[in-house]
Order: sequence, then structure tokens, then C-alpha cells
Amino acid sequence: MRARTSSLILVSLLFVASLAAADTIAFDPPAATMNHSVDAVVSGLWNNGCVPPAKSVVVSGSTITLTLDANLPPGVGCLTAITPYAALFHLGTLPAGSYTVIAVSESAGVVTERARVALIVRDAETVRFTSYAVPTTGGRIGILNLPVVFGNTATIDGVTVLVGGAD
Repeated sequence: MRARTSSLILVSLLFVASLAAADTIAFDPPAATMNHSVDAVVSGLWNNGCVPPAKSVVVSGSTITLTLDANLPPGVGCLTAITPYAALFHLGTLPAGSYTVIAVSESAGVVTERARVALIVRDAETVRFTSYAVPTTGGRIGILNLPVVFGNTATIDGVTVLVGGAD
């Protein structure tokens, strides 16, 4: 019974460790638009002390591949310890659209997928309106994001409205 309990605890610890070691991809800015340069940060836990640097970014259609360089120079020894890492990738400005971003590590020609996530790049800044509907005849709307130049107009689905407080 004791051996079975020990095995169960070991399996549980390995499961928790595998979850904690999952690599992630985060974006800066988090809500990307085609008007801003986008950076991606790949982070997680590496299996030794020689954490990989960012190697390359390849944009092919709607797929962006971020490659970590896991190749070691000859004669370099690595500390045998699980080590946190983070690698910064500059994606630049991207056209509006939906992308699949894949982080991979490459070592001696072997490519291993580390993480995969969706990235949506919008064609304009997100604007929050106080009105949930715009009258088909036009009207006045309030915008919650500042700074806003009041008195300008906005066109929503072909309906022009005045930016400012509600009528």
C-alpha cells in the first residue's frame, strides 16, 4: 500500500511539474493594431541552465513562427537545473488579420514546438461607445476612451454621428 501511495504522489508531482513547465507566448501591446509594432515574449522553464535566445521570426501568410536557438557552442557545459527563460521577438507592424503564432526551439536540425497561440491584429484602435446603438438618422454618441476631440464625426456602418455627449 505504501509503495502504491508513493507512486501516486510521484505521478502527481510529475504532472504538476509538466503543467508548470508549459511555455507561453505574450504580446506587447496585448491588443495589437496595424498601426503599432508588435513584440512577442516566449517564456517558460528550460531543461538546463543554457536558456535559448531568440533566433528568428518568419511570417508566412497567417502563420508566424518564432524560433529559439537551442544549439550550444562546442565545449559549453550547462548547469543541470530547470531554469526560467524569456525571449523577446520583434514582429514589427503586421497587416490586420488573424494569425497563428507558433514558438519552436531548434537544436541540431531538430525543431520542437513549444507553444501555439492566436493573435488578432485589428485595423483600427478599439473605441468604446456609450450608446449601444446609433440611430439610422445619425445623432450624437459619447466615447469612453480619452483623449477624444469632441465635435468630430464618426461613421459607423455608413451612418455619420457627432462625437460628444448624448443629446
